[in-house]
Amino acid sequence: MKNIFLLLALLSLTLPAFAQERNLKLVKTPTENPTNQRRKAMVIGMSDYGAGRSLNNTLNDADDMAAVFTRLGFEVTLLKNNDMRNLNANLTAWYKSIESNDMAIFYFAGHGMELDGHNYLIPVDAELDSQTDVKFSTLNVNQVLGNMEEKDVRMKLIILDACRDNPFKRSWNQSRSSSYQGLIGIEAPEGTYIAFAASPGKTAQDGGSYKLNNGVFTHFLKDELLKAGASIDEIFTNVSKGVSNLTNRQQTPFRNSSLLEIFYFIPPNNPTPPTPTPAVIVEDLRRQARNHSMGKRYNEAFTLYMQAADLGDGWSRYMLGYMYFNGQGVAKDYNKAVEYYRKAAEYGNFLAQTDLGMCYQYGYGVIQDYYQAVEWYRKAAENGYKGAQVMLAECYYNGWGVTKDVKQAEEWYRRSNLSEGPR
Repeated sequence: MKNIFLLLALLSLTLPAFAQERNLKLVKTPTENPTNQRRKAMVIGMSDYGAGRSLNNTLNDADDMAAVFTRLGFEVTLLKNNDMRNLNANLTAWYKSIESNDMAIFYFAGHGMELDGHNYLIPVDAELDSQTDVKFSTLNVNQVLGNMEEKDVRMKLIILDACRDNPFKRSWNQSRSSSYQGLIGIEAPEGTYIAFAASPGKTAQDGGSYKLNNGVFTHFLKDELLKAGASIDEIFTNVSKGVSNLTNRQQTPFRNSSLLEIFYFIPPNNPTPPTPTPAVIVEDLRRQARNHSMGKRYNEAFTLYMQAADLGDGWSRYMLGYMYFNGQGVAKDYNKAVEYYRKAAEYGNFLAQTDLGMCYQYGYGVIQDYYQAVEWYRKAAENGYKGAQVMLAECYYNGWGVTKDVKQAEEWYRRSNLSEGPR
């Protein structure tokens, strides 16, 4: 029983560091709307391809582009690390939703390849042991283009930051004619604009060698899109200049268009880009802080979480307590940890409620008080947090802060599904 308790206690205190998103789908509503157009975007980030294949910045690319598109009046469907089955299901639903819209955007950041004159986008579960597997285990860009074309969308934009080097080719028979490097140009049907991060047959850079948190292409694109009065051609011309200059002409974006009129994301009569809402600012601060924490840059993460906490974000308050408790980015201070745990706990954060209960149980930053520990465990347990349910069961079983009650202990063990109960 003691081992179970210690394992759960460790899990509670380390959970944020190991959170991983897989098959994530979020639908984000517009935060601003510079036009009266009906706009929808599909934003996809693929990173978790496995050892030797994973990409560092593609999830940042997807997060940042989703935030930009919501500021431009788009309803955004954001997918991260989808396998092929979920990718197809989510795309099928999205295609239906864009019928007769004024504009629809498909954005993809991840691995892509050209094979036999077709471009393929690779989901995270792809097992490409041969070239034949590509056609059945990946997403054909022509399929995306065809589905968007059928939906009577006035203006369609496809953005492919997917020209990274192909890591799947190493075990293939190299005798065939395809070079497996970069993507191939695509003819744009009427009303369509197609943008590639690199020229046909060339690869795009992930940005790490330039100390960027995005791929080089998306690094420039996310800023250019928010410039009021810039036409789509001006935007991508400026992106191409920025990418080419930064990479010393090693990478030059490419585009193909069949638009019949000038298009603006923010029309010229909008003098300034929309101001982000507090929710968007908090989301961006949390994302940056999480990235810094994963890179063990705790000082920077602490500063960003503090900014988000000042805007009222409960999760960031919990993270500040966690960092004070563990001495990450700041001197270890149990009193401060308790202060921020309490702020987050009162906000309803069940991890903070559990950790605050542990502080009371062991006297970290507060006078040891089993009764207070039980109350905080109970709040989190009643919210369904399994770790707190086991801690509450321990208290009932041992009579810590409550009258000893084995039946109550067994009931909370049963609810948690994490233990068979006391032995």
